[in-house]
Amino acid sequence: MSWRNNGDPGQRRQRAFAVAIMVLVTVGLSVTSAIQEQGGHWRPVNIVQTGTLLFLATAIALGSTTRFSIRYRDPALNDELTMANRASAALWGFWALMLALGVAMLINLRWPLPLQETLPVLIGIGSIIAGARFVMLERRGA
Repeated sequence: MSWRNNGDPGQRRQRAFAVAIMVLVTVGLSVTSAIQEQGGHWRPVNIVQTGTLLFLATAIALGSTTRFSIRYRDPALNDELTMANRASAALWGFWALMLALGVAMLINLRWPLPLQETLPVLIGIGSIIAGARFVMLERRGA
């Protein structure tokens, strides 16, 4: 049976859910290890983990707030509603990033936050909120 077969929708949802859980677990572990104290010395694996986290955040933000796509998209799927949803997602992602920056500044008054460990988390927060908002609006159809 081919993975492109449009058989039982329950199986497709199950596969999509399993992939989403694996991605979320992987991202969670990467975020956790990327924001841990590195002791002043970054090993190559720490640089790769942080770079992967930033790449994933950028991909989520671009996918949910712009028309950017590596593969072909049907122009019928990029209608006015989708563009409005992307604009709303970009707005929510921007304000989530600004709120996270404000909270980080307040925390920094009491405990120093190193930029190398804080920046990936802040970028991730903005892109996750933007992606979640876009998905919510698209599922709702409003």
